[in-house]
Amino acid sequence: MSYEKGRENLINLIKWSKNHENDKRNESTTRFHLIDTLLLECLGWEKGDIKTEENYNGEYTDYTISLARPAVILEAKREGNYFVLPEGKKGIEFSIKSLCKDNPKFREAIEQACGYCNKRGVEVAVVSNGWQLVAFVANRLDGVPPLEGDAIVFPSLEQMEAQFLEFWNFLSKSGIKSKRLKNILCGISLPELPSKLSSTIGNYPGIKNRNLFQTNLQILSELILEDVIRYQDLEKLFLEECYCNAGALSSYATVSKDILRTRYENLFEVNNEELNVQPAVDKKGINQDFKNIAAHSISRRPILLIGDVGAGKSTFTNHLIKVEAPEIFHDCITLKIDLGSKIVLE
Repeated sequence: MSYEKGRENLINLIKWSKNHENDKRNESTTRFHLIDTLLLECLGWEKGDIKTEENYNGEYTDYTISLARPAVILEAKREGNYFVLPEGKKGIEFSIKSLCKDNPKFREAIEQACGYCNKRGVEVAVVSNGWQLVAFVANRLDGVPPLEGDAIVFPSLEQMEAQFLEFWNFLSKSGIKSKRLKNILCGISLPELPSKLSSTIGNYPGIKNRNLFQTNLQILSELILEDVIRYQDLEKLFLEECYCNAGALSSYATVSKDILRTRYENLFEVNNEELNVQPAVDKKGINQDFKNIAAHSISRRPILLIGDVGAGKSTFTNHLIKVEAPEIFHDCITLKIDLGSKIVLE
């Protein structure tokens, strides 16, 4: 269930509850009408996660909620068993001792739920009468007795809807998984992610202007490249002397050469019905002819070379034709169509 769907279902539950506020519900009816809806339709729990009336040494729990193993025990009370919070107190975190002292009927339910959790090794205890809810950590490892710590309290359905983010983060299936309730109530601070390195750079992001040397170098390089394109007799010499054989494009030069050689050999080869059987592995390892199977298979398919503007696709192609594999292209017709600047200018 999504977060927004849970909020929508809670709003619908509030509307339904107002239309039935004069109904007198016992504990079983409260569970069926209100608590089941809160768990299954508002907090994203599934029926397979929940067991009711689970027996342990003769004691029965109203709800045992599991994540692979029991994670929450919820003690349900009839709707008339309610608690009152002090006026003017803001927030949803309250002292359990004060809550028990000011609400004797609710104290029994809190002590009962805490006892169930202690005996069964369950971490979180929840007490609810359907429209009010108290959740706390019943098994702590920080030396604080559970009933002397704090609890998360939602005194009404309207308060759950008004602070639905906290309601979801503390008690939903994903919230219990993340142990948000335990971390807040037990004061466990999670380490914060370190700030990005870019945050230490002044005026980032920004533009760094070229200095005079870089500007002159750019102008000179553009003039050289323009002359190379204009004078075709210089192109082969330029590619032989200046082409850098490092990088992703150049690493495919050998593979491309093998693919092209196989492709054009297939065009002119004489049909030979004899089979040439060779072992796939010899003393030196995998047979070189066996490695060419991939190239032979790909040679009958078109090749598409893609990349960003300026990545070097055209230079790679020219280098392949004139320097890397001129013997392959000698008996072939090569058509180069420029759909870029030339066609636009013309």
